[in-house]
Amino acid sequence: FVYNLPQATGVEITPELMQKIQDGVPQLAGLKHSSLNFINIRTWVSMGLKCFVGSSRLMLPALTLGASGCVDGPPCAAPELWVDLYDAYVAGDLKRAEAAQDRASDLADIVIKHGFHSSVKILLGERLGIDCGAPRPPGSHITPDQRAWLIETAAALGIGRVEVAQAHH
Repeated sequence: FVYNLPQATGVEITPELMQKIQDGVPQLAGLKHSSLNFINIRTWVSMGLKCFVGSSRLMLPALTLGASGCVDGPPCAAPELWVDLYDAYVAGDLKRAEAAQDRASDLADIVIKHGFHSSVKILLGERLGIDCGAPRPPGSHITPDQRAWLIETAAALGIGRVEVAQAHH
């Protein structure tokens, strides 16, 4: 898989460059496409590649262009939201998929408001009943008030505790 992240690398994977990569790497299966050049999703799919969009807020429009799915951070906090979106789209229920995208995007907005890593660790800890610790530097910590807001706002979206099977030794 290729990771197209020009905001961090300074290099946009263009269709021409992807063709060179594909010619040189016959086992290439696809890419994570985190570029703002959204139209290339159709090009990647036409090249026989699996394309995963890098923005969870754009999963539904990406699916309509032929993307296989999404790889992004916010779904780590509540993957069921994006599974619902995908299932609705695959079932051909666009209204349900749109509603699922809206709900998922609302959670993505919440997760990134006070720092993605801190927020995901807190939400996972709350949901699973497992202390996920603090983010490593340079990740920022959030205040107790921000933590309370995060948990309350996620709960208002229906994101709460989940049961986790315990391993027996």
